[in-house]
Amino acid sequence: MYYELEILTRIINIREMLFNEVRSKFSQAGLTNTEIMILYDLKHRRKEAKASELAADLFLPLSTLTGIIDKMVDRGIILRERNVEDRRVVTIKLHPEFEKESEKHMKVLNRLMKDVMSDADNKWLVDFIRNLEYLEELLEKRTVEND
Repeated sequence: MYYELEILTRIINIREMLFNEVRSKFSQAGLTNTEIMILYDLKHRRKEAKASELAADLFLPLSTLTGIIDKMVDRGIILRERNVEDRRVVTIKLHPEFEKESEKHMKVLNRLMKDVMSDADNKWLVDFIRNLEYLEELLEKRTVEND
């Protein structure tokens, strides 16, 4: 059996099913899956980031992310700020007036994931996370070796 292809197929299927769930929860709010992931990244991974950092976090081309950021800035969701010490550096962060709204969205996302995982027991979830971390390590190792 080709375990590697089975793993890849399942990861792709899971990603699509989760994105469909996210899309259905946030379509009324007018937020896309990518925008939700940007909000998540700015709320839980980094408080502010350069566009290149966000693009790397989300595995998106910088040109694609720039267009999405432009729209989010226009809608008052995020801000672009120039670094005072180096005007060439621009950071992205949540707009202060959107902070409360983003909390609400993160609660919805958290509730969605709890609902999805509600039938799994804690041991399985812990083991699953460890296995995902291991897979990440394997992929990161390959990335470093191929650079």
